[in-house]
Amino acid sequence: MKTAIEADYFYRDRYKPRERVNLFVEKIFLAWISANAKGKKVLDSGCGNGIRTAQLTKDFDVTGIDISENNLKQARMLGLKAIRHDFTKKLPFRDAEFDTAVSCQVIEHVYDTDFYLSEIHRVLKKGGTLLITTPNAVSLTDRLRVMFGKLPVTCEVSLHYKIGSKEKPNGHIRPYTFPELRHQLQRIGFKVVEERTTNFPFPVYWAMPAALKKLATRLGALKPSFGGQIMVKAVKIVLSQQYGQERQLLLAADRDKRIRQ
Repeated sequence: MKTAIEADYFYRDRYKPRERVNLFVEKIFLAWISANAKGKKVLDSGCGNGIRTAQLTKDFDVTGIDISENNLKQARMLGLKAIRHDFTKKLPFRDAEFDTAVSCQVIEHVYDTDFYLSEIHRVLKKGGTLLITTPNAVSLTDRLRVMFGKLPVTCEVSLHYKIGSKEKPNGHIRPYTFPELRHQLQRIGFKVVEERTTNFPFPVYWAMPAALKKLATRLGALKPSFGGQIMVKAVKIVLSQQYGQERQLLLAADRDKRIRQ
């Protein structure tokens, strides 16, 4: 059985520079998740093929959820208990069932991010840990792009076509910055205890000298807001009653609107 720490296999047949950067970033994600997971039960919310949490299965009871059955099949091969789930619906778990939740490169694809985060909050135990990552829409590279009249790389206007980028769209519909994610998590009922990134100011390739890779990661530690990735560790405190009431009002308004239509 392959383990997630062997991230190279995931990119084995991909040789484009962008994928080489992804490999470097994935390894940082893997190490960070492994170092910060706590308790016994772990939820991987949007597990994909299971690569990011499979290394935890030796010491943790890991459950992955994803909408793609192909992804779930691969995740099961890596040892995850994998369940098909649509994030527009309530999570199929009891309140306070998990000690740690991982959401890695998922929230930028979600329409109702408040509901998504509130459901993760619900199934976490009090004091439970959320490890969440998402692209940084205001990285140093993207700030320069905006200065020259281009959208940030992570902001996509089409779900199908290469518009404004050489890369095929990934389905990013929610751009994030560190302050926005922090404030949203606080509103839901989390306390942010760590904010970090992977590297800046330049991408890091396989063949790049180790000294430059080390410099890029150190600079990222000094100025995480310039990095290409947002990495946040948060702890569940209490769910805001005000948020719950506001959400019920919004849902009621949506139902009324659908009935009138």
